[in-house]
Amino acid sequence: MIYERDSVIFMSCPQMQSMAEDLVSRFRTNFVGDRRLKIYPRYSPISWGKFPDKYDNIHLDPEAVRNNHIWFFSSLDDPMEVFRQLSVLRAIPGYGARTLNIVLPYYPTGTMDRVQSPGDIVTAETLASMFEVIPTKTCRTCIYIFDIHDTHEDHYFPNNLVVFPETAVTHLILKVASQPSYMPVAFSDEGAEKRFKHLVTNFKKIICQKVRRNEERIVTIKEGEVAGKNIILLDDLTRTGGTIIEGIKVLKQHGAHLVNVVVSHCPLDPGAREKLIAAHQQGLIAHFFTTDSCPEAVRQLQGLSFVTIVPLNDLLEEIVVREEF
Repeated sequence: MIYERDSVIFMSCPQMQSMAEDLVSRFRTNFVGDRRLKIYPRYSPISWGKFPDKYDNIHLDPEAVRNNHIWFFSSLDDPMEVFRQLSVLRAIPGYGARTLNIVLPYYPTGTMDRVQSPGDIVTAETLASMFEVIPTKTCRTCIYIFDIHDTHEDHYFPNNLVVFPETAVTHLILKVASQPSYMPVAFSDEGAEKRFKHLVTNFKKIICQKVRRNEERIVTIKEGEVAGKNIILLDDLTRTGGTIIEGIKVLKQHGAHLVNVVVSHCPLDPGAREKLIAAHQQGLIAHFFTTDSCPEAVRQLQGLSFVTIVPLNDLLEEIVVREEF
């Protein structure tokens, strides 16, 4: 395939191929402002093979990289992906890319971001430091992450990368309530309030908190009016569904009419899908909104009537235009 120089080229790991190809198709059909693009982004596939010894046998098209602006769509929610995707990212600048933009919607080790007791390993910092293998002297390299668990984790990444913390929260909330007066926003805990309160300044707020009683940690309402309200329960992610379900139970006990759940990421643990379905059947979860940041979760949740999966491409299209056009 012949590529024009200074083109925008999308590449991806296998799990994110559909996202990258869908974004290419959007640019071919949509206007940017009041004009169509003269040069459209194109998708260049990567061959992800294995040698008999199970090590990776990977091949990309070097002509797609040379003198072009590369956007690589990554998913590291499976630890087995880290080595092979970093191998590709390390190689791209060496093939002559002008810029390298890494779209990593979900940062998988984000919740292990600090030492809470002696012996804990801060894997959030370890994974971030691995990106230092990317040579950036001749290739400006940026990474885009949505709703990272704690903002201080940006500083774990090496200085040779420009980190752009993005958010899907506002976009998700507007899918539930187009007017701020329609539904108050409840934070699942004080951590969620800290992360997201600046994004929902026009909404009335309800703050849940976890308190210790004897050996048990329980959820209570710290502040906010709940009785008779339709509520948006907000958090950055759910793995087991446990925290959000406990939060909903407390909101219901205080008289909430219905509760819609909004989470940016949904890296479900085994059994979490069934727990969410049961919570909906019991009248706890009215509707569940999340993004397609975790490909395996999309596969598990697609087709459930009470789940809406909002594509991040609604936001990524704007990001690519901002950076390239």
